[in-house]
Amino acid sequence: ESLTLSSSPVVPLIAMEGQDGSVVHTPSVIYSGRDGKAVLRGASRARVPVQSRKDAVPEELAARWEKSCTLLVEDSGSGRLSISRAELAGVVDVEHPRLKLNSEELALNFSESADGQVAVKDVNASGSVVCRVIDDRGAASDIRCNSLTATVDPDSAGKGASVAVRTFTADGEVVATSPDGTLS
Repeated sequence: ESLTLSSSPVVPLIAMEGQDGSVVHTPSVIYSGRDGKAVLRGASRARVPVQSRKDAVPEELAARWEKSCTLLVEDSGSGRLSISRAELAGVVDVEHPRLKLNSEELALNFSESADGQVAVKDVNASGSVVCRVIDDRGAASDIRCNSLTATVDPDSAGKGASVAVRTFTADGEVVATSPDGTLS
């Protein structure tokens, strides 16, 4: 029920590939099936295909972190594990065609639909947060703050529209800019 993998001079990074095409590179993995937790330690990176619309070609989300990534996993039925939460720490960078986010820590909560599709429920970033969101027209809006929470509209996924953020909540030294102006 447990697994420990560590890098070596011959294999400096462990590569893990998912059935969905995702790839993670990390120097260390400790997995405990009993706790439902996997901890990736050290400077790591991941590339994950994200399908924002049912009929769209998946877009790539790239993430990097310096310290750790803790994944909470649960059995989603028929012995299949799914990630319910991811907690990244240490200079976190996320890039996607519609989002760029930098922070010291980042937590993502996921939900799974009846047909097995996993979607982001909410995102919580803290520590020197810089976030750029790009809308359907290509216009960019930026938020700088100490902490940022984004809640995803669950009804937007799979309905032919891009996944939409329902709310942004920013706190601490907030400066928000958009094509319409600046708010601080």
